[in-house]
Amino acid sequence: MKHITIILSIITLIFLFVACSSNAEISDEDVQVAQASPSSITEPTPTNTSIPTATHTPTPEPTQTTTPVPANTPTPTATPSPTPPACDNTLLREAIVSLNSLDSYKNSMEVKGTIGTLELTVMQMDSMASFNNGQIEAFEATMQLTTPEQVNFQMILVEDNVYFRELPDENWIVFTGQMANTYLNRFTDVQFLKPELMDALEDAECVSSVSELDGQMAQLYSYYDVNLENVPGRGGVALGNSLSEVGLAQVSIWLLPVDNMVIPVKFLMELEVVETGQEMEMGMAQELYDINVPVEITVPENVIVPSFFLDIPLPEDAENLTENDFLISFTTSMPPHEVMAMYTSFLEETGWMQTDSYIAEERGVLFEVIEYSREEQEVVVAVSEQPDFTIVSIAGGDKP
Repeated sequence: MKHITIILSIITLIFLFVACSSNAEISDEDVQVAQASPSSITEPTPTNTSIPTATHTPTPEPTQTTTPVPANTPTPTATPSPTPPACDNTLLREAIVSLNSLDSYKNSMEVKGTIGTLELTVMQMDSMASFNNGQIEAFEATMQLTTPEQVNFQMILVEDNVYFRELPDENWIVFTGQMANTYLNRFTDVQFLKPELMDALEDAECVSSVSELDGQMAQLYSYYDVNLENVPGRGGVALGNSLSEVGLAQVSIWLLPVDNMVIPVKFLMELEVVETGQEMEMGMAQELYDINVPVEITVPENVIVPSFFLDIPLPEDAENLTENDFLISFTTSMPPHEVMAMYTSFLEETGWMQTDSYIAEERGVLFEVIEYSREEQEVVVAVSEQPDFTIVSIAGGDKP
């Protein structure tokens, strides 16, 4: 069942963030105190007489002089620390939108977790994208997920089709139409801050400072104690099941001017999560590079369209059909409850037994899921209601 799990549980991260504060220097004024010099002492000159014998004239005692005591040194007045400039969240929102105005960029992303002294890489993704009039024209990503089976996969969008393969398999699965857009969004959503996260940042303390980034002076927004409670995906972390607790996050965003625009080029978020009673410190980093450097993304080779292992009926208006040996997906105008009734009836009539049913949520999108089993095989039916259509994904095959 790992195939449907991969598709419904692709890790999505909402950028961006860490904490850094600016330093302010306080200068003290030098205080100079004038001191008076001691008075001069004059020796009297002896007077000559006709008597050759010299007479001794007593030298008068010098007049006692008093050196003035310096006045009390005044306490210097401390120069107040300059107030750090506030973060301009309106500018940040505009900078995020400006990402779509780029011609192209490459992106690296990494998620790490620390449990006690053990540090592990949860996810790594390298991607590149090109844009045309604000829309993604081509996109390619390679992702590694640290799971018990160490899942690595690759995706390419080109010519309105999405090609997907699990590495090191050489064969590609192709998704078209609305299904292509759905799976593409699951990858490209990690590129941008979502509105719900921006709302959380608005409510958090933030300090703006200047930081050097790759030899350039970038504007750094540092957000503290960010509450992710109302953010879909609870911070954008998906580790295969729901996190029981998510602590307050620290978020940092670096902004740089690029071709008369300001864009976010680096994101860092640190937070603590508790999953199944175990504490883990999470760090999520993302950085754009090679901005507006042309990229080449082409249709992959070895694209196959195998048949689903089970001969199942399809609605008459099924569109955007994607099919391979373990998955069949399509869109239909049928309401979700009618789709579920249709496949429940078909599977039970052909000897399948229901083993589980539940609601899965991925980034705020709900899927009604039913699992079936027959001998050494299993099937999962997942249905998601969209505003104008219903997405149906059916996965199955031999039990692991």
